[in-house]
Amino acid sequence: MRNSAIPSRATEMFTTSKDNQTGVLIHVAQGEREMVADCRSIARFELRGLPAMPAGIAQVQVEFLVDANGVLNVSAVERRSGMRASIQASPSYGLTSAEVERMERDSVTHARSDMHRHRVTDLAVNARLDVKWIGEALARTHAALEPAYVQELQEMLRTIESMCAQAESDPMAADADALHKAKEQLDRQSVHLHETSIAQSLREMRVSPTNKPSA
Repeated sequence: MRNSAIPSRATEMFTTSKDNQTGVLIHVAQGEREMVADCRSIARFELRGLPAMPAGIAQVQVEFLVDANGVLNVSAVERRSGMRASIQASPSYGLTSAEVERMERDSVTHARSDMHRHRVTDLAVNARLDVKWIGEALARTHAALEPAYVQELQEMLRTIESMCAQAESDPMAADADALHKAKEQLDRQSVHLHETSIAQSLREMRVSPTNKPSA
């Protein structure tokens, strides 16, 4: 929302990272840097009462509105359940011209490293979700798959888990391109797994007692 005329509005979409997560902490920060840790914290609030669902399924829309008085209003809604929360975020102190200039200068100085850390963090989060979903599907359907294929997927999962652990412990030392490539390879290789999982689920639905035709 930088350099936007007020009133101004912007929205971002987020999701959950854990199964059956019933709350999301919204941390509002001000700054020019890519990572929250390098920005100025303004406010925090929590969206509670989310229905239990698998990680990555919830759709949390966060809206930022700067009104005509320059006050930031932040609201969050989980689109599936309609649960809402909001806060009015007013910094307890303003920024001097020198502080604004320093923030802008730092954003340029650290631009390359900040973008690398941001990319690595996003890749690791998404790769972790892929590993979780594929691991669960593999556990359900491994008996219907070729042993060599199962072993190949398991090795790929272990490799990505190791790469994610390294990325989380030291983002600057992580190879973002290698992690991205490994994630894409896993996505392509798991297509057969997903097809088998869907076919198995359909068969189970057809033989379920609750789906038997009535007499």
